[in-house]
Amino acid sequence: MIHERPHARVVTMPHPGDRIARLTERERVVLREVCVYGGAEAAYRLCRSYDTVRNQLSSVYRKLGIAGGAPNKGSRACYLLGRDDERRERE
Repeated sequence: MIHERPHARVVTMPHPGDRIARLTERERVVLREVCVYGGAEAAYRLCRSYDTVRNQLSSVYRKLGIAGGAPNKGSRACYLLGRDDERRERE
């Protein structure tokens, strides 16, 4: 006998902009610089040490829900930032 569940749980994925909205303005600036220039160059351009930029990126990844050991986590974060920028341009 097959039992059907009348009320299946629906899981919704958050909109990329919802996750980006969790970031502070400074974290967005750091992420944007790292996406464009890379970590060391971003640190130089922001007048921060490389370790400070790395720490801020760790906070960004945690807020975006990107696992610490995930491959290409920087690429995923840049993708989410780009999607949020595209959404803002359309509004």
